[in-house]
Amino acid sequence: MYSSCDPKLTIAVKEDAMYNRSGMTAELFCGTANALSLEELVPRSPGIMIGNRARLCAGAAVVYQAAALKNAGRDLTRLAEKMVTLGKGYILRKATELQLDPAIVERVVLKNDSCRDDERRDRMVQFLQELAVDT
Repeated sequence: MYSSCDPKLTIAVKEDAMYNRSGMTAELFCGTANALSLEELVPRSPGIMIGNRARLCAGAAVVYQAAALKNAGRDLTRLAEKMVTLGKGYILRKATELQLDPAIVERVVLKNDSCRDDERRDRMVQFLQELAVDT
């Protein structure tokens, strides 16, 4: 099993064929794991606003990463803010709109919230890396 998500291990795919049947790819999970590993903290769902910046839970971060892959170069600040403000229902609705499997996103949210605050970031990075390998 991989100890980390190496982008070189991810198979490059065309943008219009980015998602497999469930809408989830190793690229998506690795990208999210890498992004979360750079964060100081990963909050409980749906996330929190710190200053003018949304800090997303891991499930919302998966949705955000999917939107970023589909909308390269677009500012997704409003999406992040809405996920924090409107919560899990909105996160799952956006997942469906992005052709992601909402059951998998919900599983990520539940795993996120089951972790203690001091270990959440590391555990969620590991969990997303495992999902990338299983995809």
